[in-house]
Amino acid sequence: MRYRLKSGAWSDWTEKGTGQWIGIEQVQDQIKMLRKAYLNKGIQIAFKYDGKFLDYIGKEIGKPIDYETK
Repeated sequence: MRYRLKSGAWSDWTEKGTGQWIGIEQVQDQIKMLRKAYLNKGIQIAFKYDGKFLDYIGKEIGKPIDYETK
């Protein structure tokens, strides 16, 4: 995960999690938890499986998931 700085640039990647694949539901729960913690900041979450970037539902997207503030 990384977040948008006040300057508009992205921070360094702050956290790296690895583990055993249990299912998309667990990944979605973790993404929801991160998103709630950073509601007032834009964040990117790099969800990778087998070396490929995936979105919230597990579809290959080729880049990190972007969540910008509203």
